[in-house]
Order: sequence, then C-alpha cells, then structure tokens
Amino acid sequence: MISFDNYCLDHPVEPVQVFEVGQDTTSFPTRASYQRSDLRTAEDTASFLRNNQNNQYKCRLVSICQRTAWRPLQITKPMLDLLVAGHGIGPSFWAVPSCFYRRTDDFEVVFCLPFTESCSGSVIEISYTLRYPEYKPQEDTWVIRQTGIYHRYDKTTSQSLFVLFNPKPQSKAHSTVENLLCNLCPEVESDPFWLHRVLFATYFPTWRKYIAVQEKRFLPLARSAIASFIDGQLGLGYDSLRTLTGLQTQFLEVSTILASATDVLDGLCALISSGLMTSTDHTGVHFYKNQRRECVANSHNASHLQERAQIVSKLLADTLLFRDQALAKQQNSNMLQLNKSAVFITTLTLVYLPSSFLATIFGMNFFDMDQVSNRIVGTPMIWIFFVSSIALTAVTFLLYYWLLSRDGAAFRGLAPKIRSSPAWTIEGVRSRFTGVSNASIELQECSA
Repeated sequence: MISFDNYCLDHPVEPVQVFEVGQDTTSFPTRASYQRSDLRTAEDTASFLRNNQNNQYKCRLVSICQRTAWRPLQITKPMLDLLVAGHGIGPSFWAVPSCFYRRTDDFEVVFCLPFTESCSGSVIEISYTLRYPEYKPQEDTWVIRQTGIYHRYDKTTSQSLFVLFNPKPQSKAHSTVENLLCNLCPEVESDPFWLHRVLFATYFPTWRKYIAVQEKRFLPLARSAIASFIDGQLGLGYDSLRTLTGLQTQFLEVSTILASATDVLDGLCALISSGLMTSTDHTGVHFYKNQRRECVANSHNASHLQERAQIVSKLLADTLLFRDQALAKQQNSNMLQLNKSAVFITTLTLVYLPSSFLATIFGMNFFDMDQVSNRIVGTPMIWIFFVSSIALTAVTFLLYYWLLSRDGAAFRGLAPKIRSSPAWTIEGVRSRFTGVSNASIELQECSA
C-alpha cells in the first residue's frame, strides 16, 4: 500500500540548511547580512525560531534534501511542523513534501504537482514540483529526478520565504543557490522570483541533451529495422523490440513531464504579469516565456520520436512475425517431404513384409527337408506358433483400446516434456516488453 504521508524520518542524517539574507544589506558589511544555520533536531529548530522572532530578513531559504530519490526527506515531522507554524505557512504547502514519500518502485514517474497559487491579503503562496533528467557518470546512465519549491511572499514587507526540496544532498540547484546567497547577488534582493529562475536555468537545459542521447540509441535500430528483409539476414530480434518499446515509453514520459513544466511557466508568467508581486514590469517574464518555448520545442521533439519509435516497433514486430511465419512454412515443407519419405518406406515395408514373413516361418525348426524323399516335412507342433501369434496380437489390440478408453492420458504421459523458458510465459513476456511484473500490477491495483 502506498502512503503519501511517509515523507519524513525519525533520525535524519543530513541537516536542514537555512540561508538568510538581511533586510538592508547596505547598512552593515555584506558578510554580516548573510547567515547559515544547520538544523538537525526539533530542539535546534525551536531555538532557531526563538532567536529569529523578529523575522528581520529579506530572503530566507530552507533547504531540505533526500539521501536518494526513493527515500523520505531528511527531516522529522516535529521539525517540519515547527517550521510551518513558525513562518505561518498555509495548508497548500503540505502537497509538496507528500511527493517525496518512500518508494520501492517507479511510482508516479511522470507526476508533477501542478502550479498552485493562493492569496491571503498581502501574502501570496506558490508551490509546485518539477522533474528533470540528470546524468550519473559513475554508472553512465540517465535518471529522472524530482525537485519541489514552496514560495511565500509578503508584498507589504517584501519578504520571501522559500522551501526547496532537493533529491539528494548538495544538489546542483542547492549549490547554485548557496553561492548566490553567500555572494549577495543583486538579483536576490531585487527579484522575488529569483529562485524559480535558478531552478529552470539549472535543470531544464539538460532536457535537450537527454532527448538527443535517447535519439542516438534509437536511430541505429530504426535504420536496421527499415533496411531488413524477411528473407534476408535479420540483425534485429526480440531484444531489439524490447529496447524500442523502452525508448517509446521514455519519449512519452518526456512529453508528459514537459507539458507539466509548461503549465508551471504559464502560471508564473500570469502571476508576474498581473502585478500582484511586483508593481512594475518584470524582466523575468521574458525568461519564463523563453523557457516555455524551449519546453514546447523539446516536447514536440519527444512526441515526434515517440511516434517514430511506435512505427518502427510495429514494423519490427511485423517483420519478426512474418519471418517466423516464413520459417514455419519452410518447416512445414520439410515435414511434408519427410511424410512422403515415410510413405515410401511404408510402401516398401508392405511389399517386402509377406516374403519376410514366409522366410521367417520356413527358417524355423518346425520344418525340415527329408533327404530320402526330397520333401519338406512339417512338425505337428506348428499350431503353437499360430496360437501364440494370435494371442499376442489380441493382447496388443486389447491393450491399445483400453488405453484409448482412458482418454489417452497414458499416451500424454509418455509424450516428451517441453520445458518453456520463464521469459516466454505470460508474466515473462509482460516483464520483457513492459518491465512490469504481476506482483507490481497487483500492487498498483491495490493502491488504486
């Protein structure tokens, strides 16, 4: 059973990092306006909130991470409750951490929390999650990561509170944000949307490279499948069909994830353009519009490749099917030739059987040549041969009809056993082409 509430730990290993920039960075040295706090327990969190009751900050960022993408957040439930209560965070916040629950499989692989906006007086709250590809050089593979953000902005005091959820410690966005806050970049003070821009600028350029890498895997298979002939040498098999099906699924995931990101960018553009957060035109609108166009372009590219992969998969499946049919036809021709040979051998047997039978009889000791009269002399015990033959024939036919009366069960038991490979059972075929086992399907049905 999937539990969306299982997003916290009892004993976190990584600290919750809080970065803070003062209200007026010009009235004191720049280094003094920047603070960083590491919270490991509920006591640390309560002490931090007591020492900062005046909330004299321009921007405060709470960074929470996971150890791995399938593990809960590195924070306890009491710590999270204290942070929410101490900053007056609204109920819309809880949807974001619920996306980082403990997983045992690729559940909700394309789900992204939609852009959520709520207003209460001069306070505006924004939350959403994003998915992006990340390259793992140690394993030479690409994985889909998830990050989330909650933004609380008070228009009266111009204070911004960010809660950033990272899929691993010291993620790329976390390092970039820490560097900007430490150096007190001007955009942190002037732009309340600066963290949203950092997320998209950090993670979304990798989508083009990710799609290009998958296309590089796809094109050789597509060329080989198109150039293959049924009666020629076929360099592709069912493993290639499985690879094509996996690529088709990945391209479909890309277009779905980018569609969610496009909705987020539309929401950000609409919010900025409405003037609720800034009184003047915001230069970031052009950035988000350009990011949206890039998302749409990558989504169209992924959709095109997904359709091509679907066509090539069908072509390869039909080619393999026709080739199997051609092989079956060839085997049937061979079986017909063997049957003709069997008929010929049977005919020869019938021709030579009488003479062989007579030779067998006369070769027995029932007959002898009388040297005096030159005649064949037979023994009166020859009746034993005929009685034994008739009795054995009768027993054979009776046994045959008795076995048939039992619905041929004994004959099926004597037939050779064909052991099927687990890869070609119903579950095996499903797992080969979809990567989902019966156990996973049952688990998903129970969760539904």
